Amino acid sequence: MTYTHDQILPKGTHIGVYEIQDTKETTAFDITYRAWNHHLKEQVEILEYFPQKLALRANGSQVVECKSLSNKENYDLGLRAFLDQGNVLIHAEHPNIAAAENILEHNGTAYLITHRYEGKRLSRILEPSTVFEETEIKFILMSILNALKKLHEFNFIHGGIQPASIFLKKDGEPILMCFTSARQIVAKQLNEDASALINAYSSLEQYEPATATGPATDFYSLGATLYECITHKEPVSAQNRLTAINRGESDPLISLAELPGITLGQSVIKAIDWMVKLN
Repeated sequence: MTYTHDQILPKGTHIGVYEIQDTKETTAFDITYRAWNHHLKEQVEILEYFPQKLALRANGSQVVECKSLSNKENYDLGLRAFLDQGNVLIHAEHPNIAAAENILEHNGTAYLITHRYEGKRLSRILEPSTVFEETEIKFILMSILNALKKLHEFNFIHGGIQPASIFLKKDGEPILMCFTSARQIVAKQLNEDASALINAYSSLEQYEPATATGPATDFYSLGATLYECITHKEPVSAQNRLTAINRGESDPLISLAELPGITLGQSVIKAIDWMVKLN
C-alpha cells in the first residue's frame, strides 16, 4: 500500500554522492527514492527511514526529527533496527538478495542505498493468463530458499515475502527485496500500524505483535506466494483459516495435492503444501 506523504525530499536533493531523481514509493514507515550515484555513475534506489506516526521533517531542511519526546524511544528503536537491517543486507552477499551498497546515518535518520534492477516484480506478472512451468516454479522456489538460508544465518527474518517482494530480472533470475524487519519493529510499538504489514501471505504469528517470528515465518509467506502463482488465487489468510478450523470446519486453503488440474511434480507440491501449514 502506498501512503500519501507531504514531506518527501524534492528532486535534485543531494545525500552525499547521491542525487534524488524522483520518488518511487511511500509507506507508513519509510520512503523509497530513485537516485543517481555521481561517484559510480549509476542508478540506485534510496530507502529513507521515516515512520510517519513518529517523525516529521524540520522546515526547509533534510533533517528528520521526532514529533514529541514521548516518541523518541520508539523512533530510536526503529532507527536501530533499520541500521541493523542495512548492515545485514550489505554483508549477506547473495545473487538472489537485492544488493545493498551503503547505509548512511545522517540528518537524524538513515538511508539504505540499493542497486536498481531491470525487470518486473512477480506481482506484475501474475495475470490469469500467466502459466508458470514447473521449471520456473522450482527455480523461484530454490533461488529464494537459498537467499533465505543466507539471511537466516544472520538471524535475519525478511518478514514480508509476497509477490511484490520478489523481482524477476530480465534474464529470469529472482531477487528478494522489500525487507520489512525494521517496519515490523516499529509496528510492534504502534499497534495501529501493524495492520499495514498484514496480508494474505502473512503467517499466523504475524497477527500477534507479541509473538516472535522466525524462519518458518518466511517459509509460510514464500509458500503462499507460490501457491498463488500456481492457482491464480490469492491464498486465504492464515487468520481466516484458523477461525474456520476452530469452528470445526475444513481448512479453506485447499492443498495443492487436493486441487484438480495441478500438473507439478510431487516434490514441489509437497514442499509448498508443507510451507503453508498453519503451524
